[in-house]
Amino acid sequence: MSVREFLNNNSAVATIVAVVLLVMALGVIIWQNQGPQPRQLDVFYYDLNTQEVFVDDLSRVVPFDRGNGAYEFADGPRGSAVRAMIYTCGDPEEIKEGMTLAEIEAAGGFIAYLERFTPQMLERQARIDAGESISYEDYEVDYDSVWVSTPEGQTWVNQNSEAGTQVIQSGLQRCGNVIPKLCRP
Repeated sequence: MSVREFLNNNSAVATIVAVVLLVMALGVIIWQNQGPQPRQLDVFYYDLNTQEVFVDDLSRVVPFDRGNGAYEFADGPRGSAVRAMIYTCGDPEEIKEGMTLAEIEAAGGFIAYLERFTPQMLERQARIDAGESISYEDYEVDYDSVWVSTPEGQTWVNQNSEAGTQVIQSGLQRCGNVIPKLCRP
């Protein structure tokens, strides 16, 4: 008996097998097109008003308002939340969300420096968020778009300047001959 004869004599079985194969193929196509889901990368932030560390997504534009009022920066009031670069000479697992500066230091950690975007970068990001297209020249802002400060947050300097390098390096030299470990949530 040939395949054609079998299919003609058993059309119900042939239909069921074809439908099952079609559903399986469709399932494989859907499964392959899902791809990996974007993963949220959490980092530590520091609220200059409450002086506490908290965790949020790396993609946040700093400074931002987390509901604790504005902070008076030299360039005007803005949100009080900035990125915190927390290191330790000991166990990074000891650093937890909600800790104050004193609690971080008691656990063997320290905020080496804080980060925030420059006013130019904040203005560019606001234009992008509003749906405006930006020019190639606007991308030149990126190189010098981050300011750094000591944990007090009083003076902010460009991270690529000599003063910025000094803030970063002095913050990282607190472990003596031991290389400090970056703390992650």
